Amino acid sequence: MTAGELLPVVVVAVLALWMFGAYNRLVALRHAIHTAWGHIDEQLRRRGDALPRLVQALRAPLVAEARALDAVVEAHAQAQAAAERVARKPTAPDALPAFARGDAALSSAIERLLALVDQQPALREHDDVAALLRELHDADLRIAFARTAFNDAVDAYNAAIAQFPTRLLGPLYGFAAAARW
Repeated sequence: MTAGELLPVVVVAVLALWMFGAYNRLVALRHAIHTAWGHIDEQLRRRGDALPRLVQALRAPLVAEARALDAVVEAHAQAQAAAERVARKPTAPDALPAFARGDAALSSAIERLLALVDQQPALREHDDVAALLRELHDADLRIAFARTAFNDAVDAYNAAIAQFPTRLLGPLYGFAAAARW
């Protein structure tokens, strides 16, 4: 085989190796997004475990505020359903915005509930309520940390699919930009 015959074979081999490497890199970056969402999901579950217990602990002392308590329960159910859709496919373009809206509604309901608790300082001093409030606060801090890691993973993935020449492979293999939270 002469050098002239060998050159096209080498070019095709190098191109094929690059395509395999680029594809594997994109798969690894997409997997990092799924892993990062898994950490968020774990913390959402932790918060989700604390919320019903907190609402139950506050039912009797805040009987006049049943609507606020019910709003937390309802918002939690909606946010949890949206989080489950994201957990199935974190890179789906419509899943994360729906979750973000549900989580914002839940955060708003929790803020209203905490404002009611703040109006009655004796509630904050009750052991069960204080422990649940700490648990809720810790979960929110962990969610914020996991959210940062998730957004970092999304940024790395989106940068990789936007860069040339990998940009040419993205549509070919079904890689599309992921949404940040």
